[in-house]
Amino acid sequence: GQTLTQLGYYGGTDAPDIVGNFKIDQAWGLLQVSGAAHEVSGVGFGSTSSNVLQALGHPESKWGYAVAGALQLKNLPTGPGDDLKIEGTYTEGALKYILGQSGAAPANFAVYGTGTYATGVVQDAVYAGTSSGAANFVPLQLTKAYGMRGGFTHNWNAYWSSGVFGSYTHVDYNATASSLICSGYGTTITTRTGVCNPDYNLSQVGLITRWTPVKGLTFSGEGMWTNIDQKNTGTATITPPGSSLKPAGTYSFKDQDVYSGVLRVQRDF
Repeated sequence: GQTLTQLGYYGGTDAPDIVGNFKIDQAWGLLQVSGAAHEVSGVGFGSTSSNVLQALGHPESKWGYAVAGALQLKNLPTGPGDDLKIEGTYTEGALKYILGQSGAAPANFAVYGTGTYATGVVQDAVYAGTSSGAANFVPLQLTKAYGMRGGFTHNWNAYWSSGVFGSYTHVDYNATASSLICSGYGTTITTRTGVCNPDYNLSQVGLITRWTPVKGLTFSGEGMWTNIDQKNTGTATITPPGSSLKPAGTYSFKDQDVYSGVLRVQRDF
């Protein structure tokens, strides 16, 4: 069989995303409601052979969607120019609107610790089919996800400002999609023990401080904590894909923490 998750394929673009936005932007702040419709398609049923994919056809496309609401409060009592931003998003079949990445399509991710491992599958939908016939074809199972993001900025004076920000996202695969993902890891995971559950939570908290000595020139330092709360248990024998520096071996499924920092110089003209 084949799953979209195992192969990581998208069926191409047949229709552009349809987006809409309603916004009120005034001196006190901003209120915004937005939505998007996103067509989800797969490459085809069967094996990875192009002839088999073409002969068996492909799952019927479905329309996914995302809705979001945002609120910004400006010039808070904490100081001139201070602001607070809050946003919430819900999606079925359009994960790039909640887990946006630099590529054209969202990519799965994996984080390794010392003998431990956590993974997050990022797919708009999961499907499957075999060469034995249409009775065994599983249509697109759209992925659900929801999350919130927020941030607060405080201006210490005309030159210095600091901000704290964070986000929380939950990704939920239905029972059919979960079964397909757990049976279709392919060559990455050869054997495993425990319970397979591809659902996960992704949380982030960060702090940034900026110094703007002159207009258009900003020096900033940022630190961020990321947590992957995955739902798998047990162990897995893994052959890391591509050019991964991690060796093949048996890893225990465990939530992972990632700490990162950035120093930046930005010049605007």
